[in-house]
Amino acid sequence: MLPFDPKYRSTHRIPYNYDPKATCPRYCEWLAASMDLDDQRLWIMWCGMVLSGSNTEQKIMLLLGI
Repeated sequence: MLPFDPKYRSTHRIPYNYDPKATCPRYCEWLAASMDLDDQRLWIMWCGMVLSGSNTEQKIMLLLGI
């Protein structure tokens, strides 16, 4: 955990303590039910890019319903 710094592009503090052992079974169940492993990896990578504010891959994601 790092102290607040404006370079992180957030002015709001998350009201939860960081727990490196925490899991999110509901999210993991949603991932498993919604997509295969390749798509899960892509989704997680894309979410990380969105949250970090960095798009080093210079890509966009299009979500198409079938």
